[in-house]
Amino acid sequence: MSLSSSLFTIVLPAFLVMGVGGLLGYFFKPDVVSINRIGLYAAVPALLFDSLSTTELHLLSVARLAIAYILYLLSMFFLSWLISPRVKPERRRGFITTSIYANSANLLLPVVSFAFGEAGLERALILYAITSVSMFTTAPIVLTGGFANGLSVKKLLGLPVIWAAAFGLGFNLLGLHLPLGLQRGIEITGQAAIPLVLMVLGMNIQRSGISLPEALNYWGTFVSLCVGPIVAFALGYVFGLRELDLAVLTLIGAMPPAINTFMLALEFKADANSVAKTVILSTLVSLLTISVVVVFVQRLV
Repeated sequence: MSLSSSLFTIVLPAFLVMGVGGLLGYFFKPDVVSINRIGLYAAVPALLFDSLSTTELHLLSVARLAIAYILYLLSMFFLSWLISPRVKPERRRGFITTSIYANSANLLLPVVSFAFGEAGLERALILYAITSVSMFTTAPIVLTGGFANGLSVKKLLGLPVIWAAAFGLGFNLLGLHLPLGLQRGIEITGQAAIPLVLMVLGMNIQRSGISLPEALNYWGTFVSLCVGPIVAFALGYVFGLRELDLAVLTLIGAMPPAINTFMLALEFKADANSVAKTVILSTLVSLLTISVVVVFVQRLV
């Protein structure tokens, strides 16, 4: 696959839907928080359950991919801590946070779906579930420089994606099936997930606005978009991942920081302004960098 083909057939469609979200946000000023909750509490969990309950992935393959991704998260934490600029502690912690947690929902799911179809999406959903767990349990600790209060645990237990993943895998392993009507209802709800999360991302960027980045934001963007996929590929390859598993792991390493890193930085009094600048800059630049990575990972499959 050529770079132009990757850009125009896989990555650009996702950014076009983001653009629609940005335009809707600009003209109609919708309640983005409420729309985001539709995705977080309904559409994405439905997609996750529907995919994992019917996947033909073996448990060993799921475990290997999950462990490799957890090792990647740990590696990015230590690496970003080592190379982070000597700035104020709250700014440094924001830099580390944006380096660790990738946008595994708004961008990873559609890009993997366009590039690798249902088989790739199943793997991406597993990584998304792990990202959700790790972000709401460890990001508050990273952002505060210590152990946060019980807020992260409460948020974790209230996330339907966690329960959707657990029940989806449980139904799959036990060979259980929902009544056809209920299963179809969940399937239809899940089909709304990808366009919804993309439009929410566009609305968030439009609402935050684009301000002039600083040196720290450029450095954070480089680490997220360039260092991340190299680390993910190297770790996955050494860990024994091949073909589609390795491709999806490399792709999540190429994603810009998650929007939730900004929300958490705001919640825990970190440098939310700098985090927002890094998230927006990385997301805009990723139109090109993700296209390059897609060309590379297509050759792995």
